[in-house]
Amino acid sequence: MMSVELWHFVRAHGVTAGEVAAAILGVLLLALEGWLVPTVWRKPADRRTYGDVLGPVLAIAIGLFLVVASWRLVHKRYLLRPEAGRYTVATVVEQDSWRGNPRFTYVYYVAGQRHQTAQECGTIAGQDLPCPPLHARFYVHFAPESPTAVEMTRRSVPDSIRIIPPLGWAKLP
Repeated sequence: MMSVELWHFVRAHGVTAGEVAAAILGVLLLALEGWLVPTVWRKPADRRTYGDVLGPVLAIAIGLFLVVASWRLVHKRYLLRPEAGRYTVATVVEQDSWRGNPRFTYVYYVAGQRHQTAQECGTIAGQDLPCPPLHARFYVHFAPESPTAVEMTRRSVPDSIRIIPPLGWAKLP
């Protein structure tokens, strides 16, 4: 029964198999190095090699990276779940290129604070996201707890919307 509850929790929060695998691999790497590092410390200093020290450091760094990266992905998806997020208006302020890929920068305000985010456009990972023109306005979905956690919607804002609530809308207007 416990595994069924865990499965529903994972499904409800949008955790993917890749994120779970990365977290498990990271924890296993950290546990393995926690078990192996004392054997390196017991080795006499004159018999320790560069690999004896560098190997555990790299494994611990990779393990920490995998755990933190998978947690951040899941946490952002959790913050932006439909029932918890809010919507506001963003404006495109810049277009440039980053590592050969076109991208645009947009600005949005939450509770009077300015936030700026850049996003790649064009054909990326099989998705076709057209680059919006400068000064184009569109809705963004943000998390009230962390306004920097944001995702762009593809809905443009009509010119009739001039007044934007400081904390945005609970649903798209």
